[in-house]
Amino acid sequence: MIAVRFALALGLALFAVPAAAQTEAIEEKHVLAGKAVLEKESAYIFLGAHHRQNGIFLKEPDAADLDAYTKDWEKALAKAQEKYAKALKTWEADAKIAAQTKAKPREKPVEPTRENFSIGSIDMRNAVSFGPEYVYNKDKEKPYYSYLMKVKPGIYRYHGPIYFDPNQGYTGYCVCMGSVQFEAKVAQVTDLGNFIVAAPRAEEQKTADMGKIQVVGVWGAIKTTSDVKGIAVAYGLPDSLKAWPSVQADFRATGKMDNHYGIMVSRLPPIPGVLGYQRDKVVDLKAPPPVVAAPAPAPAPAPAS
Repeated sequence: MIAVRFALALGLALFAVPAAAQTEAIEEKHVLAGKAVLEKESAYIFLGAHHRQNGIFLKEPDAADLDAYTKDWEKALAKAQEKYAKALKTWEADAKIAAQTKAKPREKPVEPTRENFSIGSIDMRNAVSFGPEYVYNKDKEKPYYSYLMKVKPGIYRYHGPIYFDPNQGYTGYCVCMGSVQFEAKVAQVTDLGNFIVAAPRAEEQKTADMGKIQVVGVWGAIKTTSDVKGIAVAYGLPDSLKAWPSVQADFRATGKMDNHYGIMVSRLPPIPGVLGYQRDKVVDLKAPPPVVAAPAPAPAPAPAS
C-alpha cells in the first residue's frame, strides 16, 4: 500500500497528517495467486513504459468528495475555534501580567474564521501515486515495466512525474500548465499503455524551463530527450489480466493546476489530436468546434414608389 503524503493547513499552522487517499498497487503474482481480484466497486489504472517510472494523478472531486470535505472542514473549524477560545483566555491573563511588569506582551492569537480557515486543498485528498516500486509485471527482454493501481472511480488528471523522497521531499516537476485527463470507470481496468511517456513526443518539447533535459522518473535520474525520442504509443494488458474488463483510456486536454508540491513547473508538449496550446492557453483538440451562426440574410430592398 503506497500513500501519498500531504499536509493540512489548520488556521495559520501546519500539521502533518496521514493521507486521506491511498493507492493500492497490485502485483501480478497476487493476481495469479488469486489474492487480488476485480472488485465491482473499484476502478483500476494500468500503465507502463520501457523503464521504471513514477508519478501522481489527481482525482477530480465528485459530489461525495465535496460532501466529505465540507464535513471535515466544519469539524476542524469547530475544534480550531475551541482551541482559540482557550488560547485567548491564556493570552489575556499573560497580557495583564505583561502590563503590570511593563514587559512586551506576546502576539495575540489569530481567531480562526470561516474566511481565513483552511484544511488544505481538496485535490490533495484524492491524490494517487504510482511507482517506481511495486511493479505489476517486468519484462526485462523488451524491456517493459507496468503498474496496476486500484483507485476510486472518477476523472483523473496527470499531475507529473513526481516522487516522494524521504530525504529530499517531493522531487520531479508538475505539468501544472497543461496536461491530460481520463476517466477510470468502475469495475474495469483503464489501460493508459505508455501514453504518458510516448505521446508527448520529446523532440517537440520546446518549453524554455526544461530545455533539452527531461525528468522521466527513473529513480530521480535525469535523461535527455533523445533517450525517449521516437517511442510509439502502445496499449495492451498482459495475459494475467485478460479476464478483467478493460477499456483504452480516452485522453483529453486539461487546464492549469495548482503546484501543490512546490516543485518545478512545466507542461506536457502538444499532443496531436489531444492537447494543444494558444500561447499559454490549453486547447482541447477533441472538443467539437464552436457552432458559428450563419449570417442573417440581407433585408429585401424596399419596393419602388
